[in-house]
Amino acid sequence: MKILFLSDTHSQHRKLKNLPEADMVIHAGDVSKIGRDHEVEDFMRWFSALDYKYKVFIAGNHDFFFENETTKSIARFLNGNTFYLFNSTIEIEGLKIWGSPFTPTFFNWAFNLDRGKDIQQVWNEIPNDTDILVTHGPPLGILDRTTDQLNVGCENLLKKVKKIKPKYHLFGHIHEGYGILNTGKTTFINGSVLNEHYQLVNQPFFFDFSKNPYPKRLYLDDVRPTPEGFERAYDFEEFVNYISQNGLPDFISFDHDLGEGKTGLDCAKFLVEYCLDNQIHKINFQVHSQNPVGKENIEFLLKNFNKNH
Repeated sequence: MKILFLSDTHSQHRKLKNLPEADMVIHAGDVSKIGRDHEVEDFMRWFSALDYKYKVFIAGNHDFFFENETTKSIARFLNGNTFYLFNSTIEIEGLKIWGSPFTPTFFNWAFNLDRGKDIQQVWNEIPNDTDILVTHGPPLGILDRTTDQLNVGCENLLKKVKKIKPKYHLFGHIHEGYGILNTGKTTFINGSVLNEHYQLVNQPFFFDFSKNPYPKRLYLDDVRPTPEGFERAYDFEEFVNYISQNGLPDFISFDHDLGEGKTGLDCAKFLVEYCLDNQIHKINFQVHSQNPVGKENIEFLLKNFNKNH
């Protein structure tokens, strides 16, 4: 999936010429100067008309217009392949994108929340399996330094990103923070196309996103040899440690009998609680156990979770 990313156009969107070809374009907010109706409506007409297969955007702290609207009411301005995210997820060709306009309080701009528990309530909504995170503002200490040499990003957001490890975190807001940083776990991009003087000097970013061709697969068993392409957990403790450190793998193969102590069913129960806590809605699994009762119990639990979530 070829993706074009930009942010903070502040009503200068029609000055952008010869945008590169891509499958998707993402805009991280501040589409307007001060959020007046005609500014935002012109942006939405322009953005919807762009020649990309998918178009995704959020609002920013200048975009007051959106504070009085809902995703449903915004949809009347958009065509069928243009999507407005407000603390919400969209899945496009297997990529899960979550977006939010909120930033820490700064004077009296739109979508401001106080640092700490108020803004943390928003970040708690970010699903653990997010591939691309789109927020208007940056996390603390990452492409967030102002001309006064202050790091003004959100500490609560940084903690959430470190926990869920999205492949990409896209944002803007701090114009002078324009750039890209790859930490090995997450690629951070500040896509502000205007500089701190509101001059259109920066280019949008282009990247090619693909799901990991080598998915994480976990084999839970205390005796059988590990199949090729799988990582291994021998017992309940190792299973819990793996999930806690690495998150939910793409696929899990369960045994039931794990020697003395807790069983594969206990592992499955832990996994369900983990998924509920982290807003994960599907577990891909099989049960290779030769214990017919244990196999049936694990399958019943996990199939029921997948069906109801």
